Amino acid sequence: MSNPFRPVAPVSSSFLPEDYVARKTETRVNILILAMFALVLGGVVAAFVVTNRHWRDVRARQIIVNDQWSAEGKKMDQLKDLQGQRAPNDG
Repeated sequence: MSNPFRPVAPVSSSFLPEDYVARKTETRVNILILAMFALVLGGVVAAFVVTNRHWRDVRARQIIVNDQWSAEGKKMDQLKDLQGQRAPNDG
């Protein structure tokens, strides 16, 4: 695969050897690619952390709602018991 960042025409104004210039260009390209990879990897890690924190909050809310649901269910059972006790006395 050819390097898309390599100059099309040879640089004639430079006194440096062509292989040295080519190595420097390849090094710059490799550094650029590694920086882009690190940026993408950092984005993926950040997205994971944010999503994980969100799901932790959702699970905590679910536990609270389940506890409230159970408490209200107990109150409903107590109400039914009280209504059952009152019904035979009314007649």
